[in-house]
Order: sequence, then structure tokens, then C-alpha cells
Amino acid sequence: MGFVFCTHDADFVEMAAAGVEHAGIVFGQQHKHGIGDWVRMLELLAAVAEPQEMKNRVEFI
Repeated sequence: MGFVFCTHDADFVEMAAAGVEHAGIVFGQQHKHGIGDWVRMLELLAAVAEPQEMKNRVEFI
């Protein structure tokens, strides 16, 4: 299935919106979120989401 991609690059969100299949994307704006925010979000997501639930899904932090 692949790995969920964590990024601050909006190009990946645009690709997902265009219908490009992916294993999942976690997107956050670099100037708004520190590393602690990323870690907390990724920990929460890992605890509540199954890999198949993330397929073609974009999560925003």
C-alpha cells in the first residue's frame, strides 16, 4: 500500500485533488506548526487510523 506522506508542500495536496492515488497525505503549513504539533498529530493519527483508511485521504494539521 505504501507510506503516508507528511509534507508542507501544497503541490502534493493539489495532486491528490487532481485524483492521483496515494497512501495518504498529512499536510501542515511549516510557518504555523512546530515539530511538536507534527509529532502529536502523527501519534494521534497512528492511534486512530488504519492504513486502509488513509488511502487517498488528506489530513490537515
